[in-house]
Amino acid sequence: MKTYFITHDTCVKHSAGAGHPENGQRLQAIFDALAEKNIALEKRIAEKVSVDYLPLVHTSAHIEKVLAAHGKKTMFDADTHTNEHSVDAALYAAGAGVEAVDLVLQEPGSTAFCAVRPPGHHAESNRVMGFCLLNSVAIAAAYAIKYKGLQRVLIFDPDVHHGNGTQEIFYHRGDVFYASIHQFPHYPGTGRYEEKGVGDGVGKNANYPLRCGEGDETYIYLAQHAIVDIIKEYKPQLILFSAGFDAHELDPLGGMQVTCQGFCAMYSVIMRHALAEKIPFVYTLEGGYSLNALSSSIHLLLETITTESWPQVSRVIPPEYVKKLLHQ
Repeated sequence: MKTYFITHDTCVKHSAGAGHPENGQRLQAIFDALAEKNIALEKRIAEKVSVDYLPLVHTSAHIEKVLAAHGKKTMFDADTHTNEHSVDAALYAAGAGVEAVDLVLQEPGSTAFCAVRPPGHHAESNRVMGFCLLNSVAIAAAYAIKYKGLQRVLIFDPDVHHGNGTQEIFYHRGDVFYASIHQFPHYPGTGRYEEKGVGDGVGKNANYPLRCGEGDETYIYLAQHAIVDIIKEYKPQLILFSAGFDAHELDPLGGMQVTCQGFCAMYSVIMRHALAEKIPFVYTLEGGYSLNALSSSIHLLLETITTESWPQVSRVIPPEYVKKLLHQ
């Protein structure tokens, strides 16, 4: 399968300070892992997102606050700091998402992986938060609707931390469906099952909060019985993966037990259904703070996509409380 790999060197240069878990080594580890084995990727250098697209999801006050930090060291909160490269990196990250949408819509049967940072899913319409300045996936979804004429976009977010920003941005909208699998209780404290949207967004927000320690079987089960069912009912014209890998068993910021093979199997369940229905999909990197787990998971995922060597996924049995999440 033709797979675009979109990134920019500036995304490596963004730094939130010494010792911060969200650092440039994350991308470098991915690059190094991919260099060890020749995976057939179509590599592209990201361009900055047009600032005209930022108001699609962010307020003018938020945009002004972020852009005012350009070229500076800034502390937005205890977790979210910038250096002289950070704002540019966020603009390249959002630009990669927009470019990926253009590519997969122009070339049916292709996909894209945006290897970018800082991550974005904690950034709300008017709030910098949780390492995130701009919500790249939200911008890509809103761009697809406003400028590409799509009517239904699904965002699936299996990051160990709930994507409060993406949920907040689309909570009142029916043209973007946000579905999240995450550890709960855990940062940022949002993502309860009962949070289902308001107004036009009622029923277009699905949270699957999981107890600490869940692993491959639970994630695969939810892909099979929750996310695929959402796709069947909602019939999205595009799927955007907020691809966090911090539910991995080695991740220092999570408490889950997912393996590299588990991530690949979970995504493969969804991708195979999307391909059968001719629904394009795009990956954008979110979290993942074990360098080995992150790079190995992405290497396996991209190798699987490019060769279409889908893993065999057998029937799995999750805990009873997970089954009940689907029938409440």
